[in-house]
Amino acid sequence: MVVRLLGVSGVVAVGSVLLWSCSDGGGSAENGKPDAGGDSGSDSASTPCKTGEFRCVGDALETCTADQTHFQPVATCKAGLCDAEGKQCDNCVAGDGACEPNGTSYKACDATGQKEQATTCTGATPFCTDKAGKASCVACKVASDCPPSASECSLAACSTEGACGVSAVAKGAPCGAAGAGGSCDGAGACVYCTPGEKRCTGLVPETCDAKSQWSAAAACSGADPICLAGACVQCTATADCAASTNDCLSATCASNKCGYSPQAQGTACGSGSGTGTCNGSGQCNVCQPGSKTCNGNVPLVCGSNGQYSAQTACGGGTPECDPASGSCVQCTSLAQCPTSSNPCLSPLCTTGSCGFAPKAAGTTCPGGTCSATGVCQICTPGTKTCSGNSVLTCNAQGQYDAPVPCSGGTPVCAGGVCQAGPICGNGTPEGTEQCDDGNATNSDLCSATCKVCDPPITALTNNGAGLGDGGSYAGWALGGQASVEFWVRFKSPSASDMAVSTAYDDSSTGGWFCLATPTQVSFTLRYADPTAELNAAIAPALDVWHHVACQYDGGTMRLFLDGSQVGSKAATGSLHAYSQHLLILHRNKWVSAMAGGYAAREIRIGNQVVYSGAFKPSWTLAPVAGTVALYHLNEGSGSTLASAVSGAPSLLLTGTTSWTGYGSACQ
Repeated sequence: MVVRLLGVSGVVAVGSVLLWSCSDGGGSAENGKPDAGGDSGSDSASTPCKTGEFRCVGDALETCTADQTHFQPVATCKAGLCDAEGKQCDNCVAGDGACEPNGTSYKACDATGQKEQATTCTGATPFCTDKAGKASCVACKVASDCPPSASECSLAACSTEGACGVSAVAKGAPCGAAGAGGSCDGAGACVYCTPGEKRCTGLVPETCDAKSQWSAAAACSGADPICLAGACVQCTATADCAASTNDCLSATCASNKCGYSPQAQGTACGSGSGTGTCNGSGQCNVCQPGSKTCNGNVPLVCGSNGQYSAQTACGGGTPECDPASGSCVQCTSLAQCPTSSNPCLSPLCTTGSCGFAPKAAGTTCPGGTCSATGVCQICTPGTKTCSGNSVLTCNAQGQYDAPVPCSGGTPVCAGGVCQAGPICGNGTPEGTEQCDDGNATNSDLCSATCKVCDPPITALTNNGAGLGDGGSYAGWALGGQASVEFWVRFKSPSASDMAVSTAYDDSSTGGWFCLATPTQVSFTLRYADPTAELNAAIAPALDVWHHVACQYDGGTMRLFLDGSQVGSKAATGSLHAYSQHLLILHRNKWVSAMAGGYAAREIRIGNQVVYSGAFKPSWTLAPVAGTVALYHLNEGSGSTLASAVSGAPSLLLTGTTSWTGYGSACQ
């Protein structure tokens, strides 16, 4: 308890002890802070303090009593926090602060000294630092807090004030790409060279610029393709220069420029156009004056200077240059001469001119053989034969003269002679004869009395969409020759085609085929190739057996009907090699709308020609040289057609087919 003694200035009783103090009325500064509300007026002796005045005595906060006679205690503040000016005990010293444990924020006493205010460090100053009781936000605390330097010759640094910067790497420290020669200049820059210095990197000239950096120019190329001491030059040695096309000039390299110097007189030259010698001035004399030769189809004449002079190029009727004479000719080799349209003549080249020479006598030609004079003879001169009831006489050129009809008492031609009445067995139907097959037997289609008859047989009838397929077999690829033949009997003029074919899906698979209809026979070596197709119009009698044969010998296609040639055509190449299917009865697999309407028998397929001229068809066929497959079509039942040739596959029948018996004994 504090007791104020009236009339006694500065006397304070604390407990039972009296404290005496002298006061000049100016307050006290024992705690280092001035008194609050003190009066320095003239009445200070009579009034030690003023109302509302505060002072600190050590850590004790005192205030003037109402009667202004003395100070009385208000509170005991925490050490050092007595605030007379603020008339209070402060909780903290204004401005003092400390960083939080997270290192990125701090708390600091506000201006009132009553509370701490939190601050978070962000942006450019994300770190907290405190010194002498003061906390603040800074950019860094250590160098690793700062962004790395953009230059390898300077390092990131943090100042004592917490600001980021850089410090230079020691001068001479290596920098830049390995092997590039860079070093630090001690001021933070990487330098590579001395300004003005030059060098080459491969073909690229480089110059050291003002910043001691290498600056590259365009790579050396064109006329100056070599880099030397930082500059593009033509050469550094003779080997860098192109050789001269003139045998009498040698390449040189002087002052990094290419040039030429003459070869010594007498040096051999002219490797491109003849043997010559250099004249010592760079000229090559390559020929003897007046001599001639060729450069391609251009004649060359050697002048008095020992050089060739080009003449007018060969052309027109003499397009070739003869090197032996230097003159324009028609040919210098057989390949330059045209072939003859005459199959019995061969081209030749003699003394620069094209001509023709007869092929060897007996050489095969279309329809006959060649004579020794180069004529294709279809008959032997002087012989005679019959064409119907007319006589044909073979002339000296091996050709038949115009037919001379038999008349009068000898109206019939037999054996090339006009005779009286029909002669059965002479091969020519005459008078009342229905047929004449050149024999007098009953075992074929023409009887011994020249009447048409059918021996008893069983044949396969196609009633519509019938088809036989032999499947895949290497033998169907016939190669460079072919013989395909069969017997067919058409029932109506609208009957569809009877064919033997490998053109399973037409253009999709290709293939070859031999076929007959009531109006034509047709032979194709390669489907969709017009040059390999042969057609012949026919009008065979209905309900009568006819023999059809397609033949190819590698140079000529031929069609035969009943043993007579009805068409031929020159052709080259092989038959199409498709071998996945062999079809009979129709040409391809698209048979759903086919009409059929015919019977077939005796199909023989081979890879060698069987017929080259008129022949008498065999009623029953047998294997011959080159036969690949043979089908008699006389099974009488079932859907499998066996081949009479070993190894050839059987044909499997589908669609509407049947077996039909034909004929009776011939009389």
